[in-house]
Amino acid sequence: MAPEGLYAAFRRFSHRLVSISHKAETDKSQMYTNLSVRLRAHPLYRAYIEYITENFKTFTETVKTQYKGVIAQWIRRTIEYENTHGHKSLIRFLQSLQNAFLRRKGMGLSALFAASMFSWNEEIITDQEISSAIDDMSEIQAMGRHHQLEGAHATGCLKDWALIVNEPSLKIWRRPLPNSHLYEYKVYGKYDDVSPSAFYQVQLDLEYRKKWDHYVVKLDVIDKDPQSKSEVVQWITNYPATWYSREFLYIRRFKVDKERNVMAYMARSVNHPECPRKDDLVRVDIYCSYMVIKPKTTFSENGLEYVMTYHDDPQLMYSGIAFSFATRIGVDFVDKIHKAAKELQKNSGYQSNYTPPSEASSGNYIPNYQ
Repeated sequence: MAPEGLYAAFRRFSHRLVSISHKAETDKSQMYTNLSVRLRAHPLYRAYIEYITENFKTFTETVKTQYKGVIAQWIRRTIEYENTHGHKSLIRFLQSLQNAFLRRKGMGLSALFAASMFSWNEEIITDQEISSAIDDMSEIQAMGRHHQLEGAHATGCLKDWALIVNEPSLKIWRRPLPNSHLYEYKVYGKYDDVSPSAFYQVQLDLEYRKKWDHYVVKLDVIDKDPQSKSEVVQWITNYPATWYSREFLYIRRFKVDKERNVMAYMARSVNHPECPRKDDLVRVDIYCSYMVIKPKTTFSENGLEYVMTYHDDPQLMYSGIAFSFATRIGVDFVDKIHKAAKELQKNSGYQSNYTPPSEASSGNYIPNYQ
C-alpha cells in the first residue's frame, strides 16, 4: 500500500514544476535545484522512495491515469525511458520531467501540462450537493405557501438565518459563515414576466454575459471535463468603489432535473495551475454560489421562483462596507439577470453557441427560452 500522501505530494511537486516553467530561463535551473532540495527534505521522502523502488510499475501506472492526451504520451515515454535504464526512484523520474521542461521553449506545452494536472475528482460538484440545494428550494416554497418565511426558524434550511430584506417578491436572509468574519446570504424571489429557460440561459452563456454585464473584464472557460459534468471559469471583474479588479477562479456545474421540474446551478472557488496569481488582481479565494430555478408551469412559459445562496470574500477594508456591498451586489446581480433574460426573449434571432458539459452528455439541456 502506498505511503499516505504520495500521489498528493507528486501533484504538488508537479504544480510547482509548472509554475517554475513560466519563469525566466536564467532563473529556472536554480529554482529546480531548490525544489529538489525541498523534496528531499520532505519527512516521508525516504518512505516514498522505498515504495517506488519496490513498486515502480504500480506507481507509474497510477501516475499515468492522472494525465490526458499528448501529455499522457509524454509522461509514458519518460517513465518507459527511466524504467529501461534502471532508474527506480522518484527523484530521478521528476528530474527527467524537469529536464524536459528545460529543453522545451514556449508556454503552450507548459499550459497543457498544467491543465492536465487539475484534479477533477477532488474538485467535483456532486449530485448530492445539487440535490441538497433543490431540497432547500422545495422547503422554502412550502414555507411560503404557509406564510412561514418571516421570523426565526428553529429547524429546517432557514435555521440560524436572519431575515434582513422582507418584500412581497424578494426576501434575503443572512447568517455568519463559520470560522470567519463573513456572512452567507440566501435570496428568494419571483418573476412573472420571464421564462425559466431564459433566466437559466443568461447564466450559462458567458459570451452573452459579456454583453449585459458591463463590469466584466475577462470571462472565459479555461478547462472542462464532460465526465465530471463541470468546467472551470476565470472571471475578472471591475469592482465598484475599489482600486483593483477582482479575479474569481471557480468550478461550475449546471443541471436540469425534469422529474423535479427545476434548473440548478452551482459554482465555487478553486485553484487551477493554468491561472497563476497576478499582482495587479485581487484573487477572491472564498466564493460559493448556487441557484435553483423553479418554473410556475413549464420551462418555456413565463413565471418562476428562485433561491440563490452565496458568499464570498472580496477583501474589502471595512466589514460594514463589505456587508452593505454584498447585499446590494446580490440583489443587483439577480436584477441584471432578470433584465438580460427579458432582452434575450425579445431577441428571437440570438443563437447561443454554448452547451454546458453537464447537459450535453445527459440530454437534459433545454435551449428554448421563448
